[in-house]
Amino acid sequence: MQKLILMVVTLLGGATLAFGAAASKDADSKALEVIKKKCTGCHGEDRINAAFKAGRDMKAIQREMEKKGAKLNDQDKSTLDFYWKQTPLLKK
Repeated sequence: MQKLILMVVTLLGGATLAFGAAASKDADSKALEVIKKKCTGCHGEDRINAAFKAGRDMKAIQREMEKKGAKLNDQDKSTLDFYWKQTPLLKK
């Protein structure tokens, strides 16, 4: 019985990790899509990546860009907010 319980717990834990990884990857792709559509009209992705990799406060930069005219709806803001918190550094 203990082996069965251990096996079920292990399977559920693995499924949770796999689901979390898939959700994170989906969130990353949505955020990168927002960045591509809403941010790269004024400057290239290289500038965004450099700021991100330098550890700049991306939420503060986002607010500054909105003051300069970047148009982000609530869904865009939510997507980027999650991305900035979830991703400590861009993957090289």
